[in-house]
Amino acid sequence: MAFSSASIAFIQGSIWSMPTELAPTPHNVASIAAIQNTASQAAGFVLPVFVGLVLSYTGGSFVIPLFTAAAMVIPGALNYAFVVGPIEPLPMLRDAAPPAVRLAR
Repeated sequence: MAFSSASIAFIQGSIWSMPTELAPTPHNVASIAAIQNTASQAAGFVLPVFVGLVLSYTGGSFVIPLFTAAAMVIPGALNYAFVVGPIEPLPMLRDAAPPAVRLAR
C-alpha cells in the first residue's frame, strides 16, 4: 500500500501540469483542469460503490474487483503507449477567445 501511495504522489505533478500544456490559451486552463477533476471524482465515487456491491455479493472476496481493475488498466496503458500521439496544445478557434480579448482586437 505504501508503494501504491508513493506512486500516486510521484505522478500527480505531471498529471496536474497537463491542463497547462494542452490549453490553447491561459484562459482555458481552468476548464481543462475542471474536466479532468470531474472525471477523477466520478471514478472516486463509482469505484467504492462497485467494490462494496461486489464484496456484498461474493461474501468478501476481492478477486473480482482486482481483476476488474487489471482489466481496465491494461487497455488504458496500451492505449497510452500506442494510440496517444505527442502531447501538444489544442488548436485555438478564432472566436474562442474570452470577451475581453475579443474587444482588444
